[in-house]
Amino acid sequence: MKTKNDLFTLIDTLSLAGDVKQAEGMSAYMRDQFEFLGIKTPKRRQLCREVFKDAKKLAKIDWEFVELCWQKPQREYQHVACDYLVQMKKFTTLEDLQKVVEEGIILDVIDVFKVIKAKRARRIQAGIDVKGIFGNLAITQRFLDRLEKNGKFKK
Repeated sequence: MKTKNDLFTLIDTLSLAGDVKQAEGMSAYMRDQFEFLGIKTPKRRQLCREVFKDAKKLAKIDWEFVELCWQKPQREYQHVACDYLVQMKKFTTLEDLQKVVEEGIILDVIDVFKVIKAKRARRIQAGIDVKGIFGNLAITQRFLDRLEKNGKFKK
């Protein structure tokens, strides 16, 4: 089994896989609001696949890795952090989800819903007030209201 160091080696692998020309185009597309390495999503996911597969065997989220990715200026690292959390959703706790939202360790609110969706049934069974945890985000409220309306979520 590979060790947690493979997650940090992945950061180096991503930096070497970047394409300056692609990065310029990606940045221009996002109105120069973000820096990019120049790695398109399929290639990024391919580079991460085996490392994440091995990380699942550890059965624990490496928050140091998530936070390091989040602090990097290039957008792909933030995507990697979100992809990692989605892959590790089986090991997330409600406290983890609250931490992700409160500390801003999310690329977009929608990305964290991929993780939340897997936890929804468990939260409902536990009687936890999900809207209370995520209610400070208007988009979250609208999303949860839509799920409730469609019968996929109950208060």
